[in-house]
Amino acid sequence: MIVPSGKSGSDLPCARLGPSAAGLPKIHFWRDKQMREVDFFIPRDRDAVDAIECKWPPAVFEMRGLAAFRENYPKGKNYVVRPLNGPGYERTQAGLRISGVSPKKLRLGFRSAKT
Repeated sequence: MIVPSGKSGSDLPCARLGPSAAGLPKIHFWRDKQMREVDFFIPRDRDAVDAIECKWPPAVFEMRGLAAFRENYPKGKNYVVRPLNGPGYERTQAGLRISGVSPKKLRLGFRSAKT
C-alpha cells in the first residue's frame, strides 16, 4: 500500500529526502494492514525496490516494518539514514543486509546509480 509521506519527528534525518529532494527518484511510503511501515521506498527496476528507514538515533531502528516489507518485496537495498555525516556502516540484522548512511551519502548514491 502506498500512501503520501508525512512523517513524525523520529524521521528528521530524512527531512531533506522529501518528494522534492534534488537528485532522488520518486519516493514512496509503505504501510501494511498491521501498521508495519517503511519510511520510504524507491523503485530501482522492475524487480527491485530500495527501502529507506530514517532514525534519530539509528540505535532505535526496529526491524518489524522492514522485515514485513521484504516478505512482499524481497529484492533491493536496505538503508538506515542517520542524522550525522561521517562514516557509514554495513551490518546484517534478522537476515537482511543494512547500510547506515547520512542523507548526503544516500543522495550521492542515488545520483551515481542514475548515470
